[in-house]
Amino acid sequence: MTELLFLPWRHLTRAEQIGVGALLLIFVVWAVLPAISQDPGYHLFADQRQWLGIPHAANVLSNVAFVLAGLYGIARLAVRNRARFSAATEAGLCCLALGLLFTGLGSAWYHLDPGDVALVWDR
Repeated sequence: MTELLFLPWRHLTRAEQIGVGALLLIFVVWAVLPAISQDPGYHLFADQRQWLGIPHAANVLSNVAFVLAGLYGIARLAVRNRARFSAATEAGLCCLALGLLFTGLGSAWYHLDPGDVALVWDR
C-alpha cells in the first residue's frame, strides 16, 4: 500500500521533489501557526449596505463576474469537440479557470461576513 503512495514521487525530478516538499512544509507551518489577527478597522472598508437580504451586497455581488468567468472557462475546457492545445496550455487554462472560480467564491465568502476568520479565503 505504501508503495502506491510513493510511486508518483519517484517519477519527479529532484527539483520537482524539492518544490513539492517545500509546498508541503509551507502548508504544515500555515496549518499549525495561530491566525494573525488584523486591526478590526481593516474590515470596515467593506460595503455596509444590504440588498435582497445579502449583507455587504456590493462587495459580495462584485464577485459574480469572477465566478461566471471561471465556470465559463471550465465549461469550455470540458467541451469535447473544440480546438485542442498542448498539455501545458490545457493545464494553464484549467488553473486559470479554477483560479477565477475560487477567487470569486473566496472573496464572496469573506465579504458576506468580513472578519479575520474568513480573510484567508479573500487573499
